[in-house]
Amino acid sequence: MSERSSRYSRESDAIFIGWRLTPGGSRLAQFTITAKEHPFSGFTVSEPVLRNLNLQIPRIPFRESNVNEFRSSIKNGK
Repeated sequence: MSERSSRYSRESDAIFIGWRLTPGGSRLAQFTITAKEHPFSGFTVSEPVLRNLNLQIPRIPFRESNVNEFRSSIKNGK
């Protein structure tokens, strides 16, 4: 068992919450860390940050989405 698996014992260490538009115009997946014992639990981060923290990245459901969907969900507290 990997160190990550034994420390957090979860199928996934984060949940996908939406997309963020980068200054270059591309979309960047955003996740909330859910690993309870992790010091950044509850933080919203991008995929590269999850990788740097050695956390398991969940599957991203494929669907075309409106770029403003993520911004709207943050404003509405979802």
